[in-house]
Amino acid sequence: VVEGFDRSKPLVYNFGHISPGENLPLYDLLVKELADSVTLRCATHPEANLGGLVINTCGWVTGEGYACIVAAAEAFEVDVVIVLDHERLYNELQRDLPTYACIVAAAEAFEVDVVIVLDHERLYNELQRDLPTFVKILHQPKSGGVETRTRQCRIAARSASIHRYFYGVHSNPYFPFTFELNFSDVIFCKIGTEKLPESCLPFGSKVEDHQTKVVTINPSADMAHRMFAVTPCPTVSQAVLKASVLGFVVITEVSRQPSFFILLFSIF
Repeated sequence: VVEGFDRSKPLVYNFGHISPGENLPLYDLLVKELADSVTLRCATHPEANLGGLVINTCGWVTGEGYACIVAAAEAFEVDVVIVLDHERLYNELQRDLPTYACIVAAAEAFEVDVVIVLDHERLYNELQRDLPTFVKILHQPKSGGVETRTRQCRIAARSASIHRYFYGVHSNPYFPFTFELNFSDVIFCKIGTEKLPESCLPFGSKVEDHQTKVVTINPSADMAHRMFAVTPCPTVSQAVLKASVLGFVVITEVSRQPSFFILLFSIF
């Protein structure tokens, strides 16, 4: 039984949100970093370069979401964009791909030469207008009987994906385990912080991009039942942004006396 693409030794970056709109600067930064990594691999591995790649963007196709698609197309330097059953998106991509912040950036970063627009005529038309002339934009109607997933369906699929990460599938089950870890054994950090008003800054100082700033956080009971990415970074610095994720853990319990966490960890 084949369960999707081969996921052994994947290159993973931690975004930490369910929608690009939660932190667009971080999303664009990670897309560009991923595109650079893919370009480097293609340059050093002839088989990967010949095989090409498929980039799946998110389903948010209006406003800033559309900008994300364009930015992705630009970052990956895609040469073919496929718009699925969305005429408006197709038309907008035809017009704006060289400048949209997300789709175009991904296409340019990966240097794609084919873009398939699945059943989205507007997107197809917009990509035709805005992507470089060497990029092919294809409008692909949906298969008969296919329906757009509802919000509840997407939420359920996301939960199922997280469950599959820790427990596997029926044909290939995983066996996660829990263990204790002292507060002093790890450093917790988050990406993004509150923006300081210019009036609070020293004279002559510049406002930092608060949405991509890495800051340390203290252990608390609020961490219970949350998932965390594990990175190899020994200290809290901006290097955390571009660090490849080693895996994910869930904190199932936080104890203050004594101070330790109980983590759920999966081996596969």
